[in-house]
Amino acid sequence: MFHPTDKRQGQGKPSPYETRGLRLPRKVVISLVWGRISPYIFLGRRQPREVAMIFRKTLTLLMLVVGLALSAWAQEKPFTEEQIVNMVRAGLGNDSGARLIAQRGIDFTPTQEFLKSLKSSGAKEAFLKALRTNTPISQEQVNHMVHAGLGEASGAQMITQRGIDFAPTEDYLQSLKSAGAKEEFLKALREKMPVNQVQIVAQLAA
Repeated sequence: MFHPTDKRQGQGKPSPYETRGLRLPRKVVISLVWGRISPYIFLGRRQPREVAMIFRKTLTLLMLVVGLALSAWAQEKPFTEEQIVNMVRAGLGNDSGARLIAQRGIDFTPTQEFLKSLKSSGAKEAFLKALRTNTPISQEQVNHMVHAGLGEASGAQMITQRGIDFAPTEDYLQSLKSAGAKEEFLKALREKMPVNQVQIVAQLAA
C-alpha cells in the first residue's frame, strides 16, 4: 500500500499530515485540508479582516436598501415645519428642495416671518416660492376650484399633493357634489387627513 513517506514511489519527503511515524486518520486529514481550501473557494484569497470588512459593507448596503424603502413609504407625507428648517440647514434650500416640496407638499402655512428666517439661513427664492405655492388648500380655495371646473382629476391631484387645512363634513361634500364636483375629487377630500389639528378640534367643538 502506498504511503506519502514511501521513497520507493518517488516521494522523498513525508506528508505534512504524517511526521515522525505519526499517521493521522483520513477524516482528520480531509477536515484539515478542507479547512485550508474552503476560504479560497468561497471568498478567494481574503484574510479574516477582509471578510469582516465585506460583511460590514454588505450589512451597510442592506440597511441602506431598507432605509430607502422606508423613505419611499413615507414619501406621501407632507413636510413638517421642522423638516423644512432642517432641509435649509442641510443645504437643500434650493431647486432640489423645491422639487421635493412640489412632490410632497407641506403640512403647515408658512408665515412671512418664517420665510424671512429661511431666507436669512440661505434658502433660495425657488425654495421659498415652492413653500408659498404648496401650502395646504383652504376650504375657500376648494370652493373656488369646484366653481372653476377643477372639481375633478386635476383638482384631486392637487389635494393629494398639498393636503387641506380643514375638516370637511359630509354635508359640505354633498354641497360640492351639487356644485359639480366629481367623485374622484370628493374621494381625495375624504382620504386626505387635515393637517391643522387645532382647526380640527375647533370645528368639532363648534
